[in-house]
Amino acid sequence: MGKFYPTIRRNCKKILELILSIIPQNIVSPFLDRNILQIVFLALIIGIVTTTLGSSVADFRNLITNLRQIAFRIMRLVMKLIPLIIFLCILKTAAVSSFDQIAGVWKIVAAEWILFAVISLAALLRTSLKYDLKIVDLVKAFSPAFLISFTTGSGSASMPKNIEVCEKVLKIDKSLCEFYIPLSHALCPIPMIIGIIICTFYAAEFAGAQISLAQILVIAFLAIQFAISSTGGNGGMIATMTLMLTQVGLPLEAIGPMTLTDIFVVNLSGVITVIVRDCDLIDVSHEVSFEGK
Repeated sequence: MGKFYPTIRRNCKKILELILSIIPQNIVSPFLDRNILQIVFLALIIGIVTTTLGSSVADFRNLITNLRQIAFRIMRLVMKLIPLIIFLCILKTAAVSSFDQIAGVWKIVAAEWILFAVISLAALLRTSLKYDLKIVDLVKAFSPAFLISFTTGSGSASMPKNIEVCEKVLKIDKSLCEFYIPLSHALCPIPMIIGIIICTFYAAEFAGAQISLAQILVIAFLAIQFAISSTGGNGGMIATMTLMLTQVGLPLEAIGPMTLTDIFVVNLSGVITVIVRDCDLIDVSHEVSFEGK
């Protein structure tokens, strides 16, 4: 135990330093320094205070609500263009990259494919055992939606079909489908989280750097935050990885090869999104039905 004590002490010190670094000195500095952790901390504090004050800050709450409605309307318009945008981004990346560059990212692609398969099978197996359903029947039910995701490379493009399938084939209440599927797609983008984490470790290997325990915690936390807020596609990946690598002190040169991974994983990422969110929706629908009784 004695020989591990210095390592444990060093990691604990780094974790404490990380926690203290999240608290900003003032409101302006996080935005000037581009410190994402401090910005998220401020957002949480503002959200908690606004909720606590209630009606006394009604004007501010109304402003946030109106901005949210505008954002949702923009998102609906963008969703219609997502398949075309993703296809053009992939086409552009393939056109300007050499074969050696494309082949060099096989580690990222292999890791993502393996994790996609494991998570999809785990979700299907859990739903199959819990509700006495055959995995083959589940795949057949999900297939119209995830075929759209696979061919377009977009989980968003499959949402209208996914809602229709869940309502008519899985017999889930339409209002629940229309509420849960878009919400879960935005708030639980598992493929994006996997991609960000794997790419960050690839960047560390690219730079020959060791990732500490404190950095792992930062990577996991930021991966979830970035995945929820990211627009996806090559542009989203570049912006996201720039912020991530800056926060954990890794060189930005590794971003170039990362954009090539979209060519090989973007289609499968839409499939896993459909499978996971539909398995979760079956779970939610049973819980709602049970509580209704």
